[in-house]
Amino acid sequence: MILKHLPWLFIVLAITSAKHGKRSDVNSLLTKVETALKEASGSNEAALEALEGLKGEIQTKPDRVGQATKILGSVGSALGKLNSGDATKIISGCLDIVAGIATTFGGPVGMGIGAVASFVSSILSLFTGSSAKNSVAAVIDRALSKHRDEAIQRHAAGAKRDFAESSAFIQVMKQQSNLTDSDLSIIAANVPVYKFSNFIGQLESRISQGAATTSLSDAKRAVDFILLYCQLVVMRETLLVDLAILYRKGNAEHVASAVENANRVNKELAADTLDFLHKLIPEQALIGAVYHPISASETSKAILNYTKYFGVPDVPRPIGNRRYKFTNSYWNTYSICSEAYMGNYMFRGCSNVRNPNIRVSKMSDGFYTMENSDRRKLYITKHDQGWGWGTLDEDPGDQGHMRFIPLRHGKYMVSSKRWPNWFMYMESSASGYIRSWENNPGPQGHWSIT
Repeated sequence: MILKHLPWLFIVLAITSAKHGKRSDVNSLLTKVETALKEASGSNEAALEALEGLKGEIQTKPDRVGQATKILGSVGSALGKLNSGDATKIISGCLDIVAGIATTFGGPVGMGIGAVASFVSSILSLFTGSSAKNSVAAVIDRALSKHRDEAIQRHAAGAKRDFAESSAFIQVMKQQSNLTDSDLSIIAANVPVYKFSNFIGQLESRISQGAATTSLSDAKRAVDFILLYCQLVVMRETLLVDLAILYRKGNAEHVASAVENANRVNKELAADTLDFLHKLIPEQALIGAVYHPISASETSKAILNYTKYFGVPDVPRPIGNRRYKFTNSYWNTYSICSEAYMGNYMFRGCSNVRNPNIRVSKMSDGFYTMENSDRRKLYITKHDQGWGWGTLDEDPGDQGHMRFIPLRHGKYMVSSKRWPNWFMYMESSASGYIRSWENNPGPQGHWSIT
């Protein structure tokens, strides 16, 4: 039996307290993590040895059960990713671990220098060598292969080199059993906390530019760069978490605290950089149209996961499957209705809409259909010339598969899957027909959906 030298752990499985956590949970996690480490490729002896140390600490210090449970949970979810060989999964594994540390201890400094810290440090060693180097290079190369940007390209080589050198240096220094003041000085000289800032700063600049762009290709580039930015910030934090633990090992607590503070500041800066995504203004609707619907894009889903970690407020209220009333912001007594005109079905603004009359249905790919529920089944679609036609087809096609872009003032903008940069608006005419306008149509294209 894997834990035969700790039989008492199994005898007291039912012991539970809010402070200490369930022993049954930590037992299960210990077994899963140990099995995963033994099955993983590569050299995991150090991690297995550290796991044994963690078991011993749980035996002698019951108050560590709760902390160990949370850390083992984050490590367990990360192990398969760290050994996957896939850059995106590896960085997602990094996120699992740093998020686990942040929620359990408030940061690496709070971990102390006990068995939990040693175990986490040994797990970080699984990727801070060649995996970190290869992952950083892979996500940078992937983003730049899709978007030509000479300024970013110039800084990319330096960023890849910085990550590679720093991770390799930390790995070597972790092999030292006793760190001297001289060793700590060498570490500080070779892994300064400000490394990687140039490239991350360049990405912040591109994100800022792309936020207000009127070019669909630039908006797509900005969203891809947002994902790259999130990945690099997390990789940087992961390296510095390992660095902070290393300083604690050398009893340089003031330096470890400084590193942790640098991480905290950079996490706040990342939140500031990404905050606009969930508080869009109309001029940022195009990047919002690339980002939404989040469930339709693997890139957007990954970004959302990172924003939660950085502390960015959630996306505003999502649209559900039910009837809504779409009221125009410019003519706030007019809402969308339909009419028959010369054999065609048209959508327009009407002043006599009292009840929700547009049925919104979410499709499996995350987009929506908008169907008039007052008369025969009509889907709103964008015609090639911009008209909001009604179609009787069961599936209106990507001309009628809609996305809703939430704005910070509670209104929405609407565009189709085929033309993400053409937004639904109510035209200035006696008929008030519903049409589409390229980029921000102003308040005529802002809708209150109730």
